[in-house]
Amino acid sequence: MPDQRRRPTQARSQATVAAILDAATRILRRGGTQALTTNRVAELAGVGIGSLYGYFQNKADILDALAEGILEADELAVHELLNAAEPDIVGRLVQLLVRRHRTDRVVRRIVLSHHAARGQLPAHQDRAMQMIRLVSEHPAVRSQLSGLDPATTFVAAYSILGVCRALTSLEADASDVQEVEVRLADQIRLTLQGGGQRRPAEMQPRTKAE
Repeated sequence: MPDQRRRPTQARSQATVAAILDAATRILRRGGTQALTTNRVAELAGVGIGSLYGYFQNKADILDALAEGILEADELAVHELLNAAEPDIVGRLVQLLVRRHRTDRVVRRIVLSHHAARGQLPAHQDRAMQMIRLVSEHPAVRSQLSGLDPATTFVAAYSILGVCRALTSLEADASDVQEVEVRLADQIRLTLQGGGQRRPAEMQPRTKAE
């Protein structure tokens, strides 16, 4: 689906778009998609409806922009993590993504479900698999792998994606979420090892006590 929205290039127009998206987020947080209308967004953002339509044709465009913003922020956070000196990169990656999915869960669930329904699910999946490829190239992981085949990439990416998506819908105590993080990280380590790869201490499943 081509994206024909006008992109803000000047500081003033960027501020207008930011105000519109912030207003839409607040409306979704309180009332869900039923409460989201372009008139209500414009009113809460303090902009004219004509200004809003200059950037978004309808509320679906607004939801698309919110979804892209969430995905881009996720990718930025992952890149920052991969550039850090983290010995347990798999465990930290899982923790990062789980906790991002648990933050502002209502808004994330609404906008990403909308984005998927608009035909963008393959793009979400491609991003998840690219993330796993980047992890496999990290020095702390790469030395333990003889190569990452497509099937392994697929299983690792969908394991993370599926669990994180489920956690946007489920009510869970903090201790339960932490246990899920530990179990998921263990599973990803084993998956990346490909079942028959070497298992040095760095790639062994970790426990909470560690």
